[in-house]
Amino acid sequence: MNILGIDPGYGRLGVAVVSLGSNGTITLVYAALIETPATQHIADRLWTAQQALAGIVMTYSPSAAGVETLYMAKNVKTAIGVAEARGAVLALLASHAVPILDITPNQVKLALTGHGRAEKVQVRHMVERILSRPSGITQDDVMDAIAIAITAERLYRP
Repeated sequence: MNILGIDPGYGRLGVAVVSLGSNGTITLVYAALIETPATQHIADRLWTAQQALAGIVMTYSPSAAGVETLYMAKNVKTAIGVAEARGAVLALLASHAVPILDITPNQVKLALTGHGRAEKVQVRHMVERILSRPSGITQDDVMDAIAIAITAERLYRP
């Protein structure tokens, strides 16, 4: 069973696919950062990200997808863009009939560390521990997507 994790954004969209093995181990199947050029209009950026994500959905046929919710906005313009990106992601997943789990940052922290106010470094450590290896991943958006996918796998019940 493949579970997709998505950290939405219009400039940088983190994507990860994890799989639950028959012995209960979680394996990282795919992880990537989808980036769009800042010189493009927002509509073109959303289209580019949506098409890249469509290819991932068609390749890995996820049983469900965890998508991080928008939780904080210091900059209204950025928040609107991220909300638009999240909408494009949700529409794409719905068009492929992929069940969606809305995942909050606190749910990720709680599911992985047992503490809803854990720091990013603690979440990263637990992701690496769950995957039984250092990830080698340096982009926060991709690490967040992996953590979201693991959380979604734990919450998904078909």
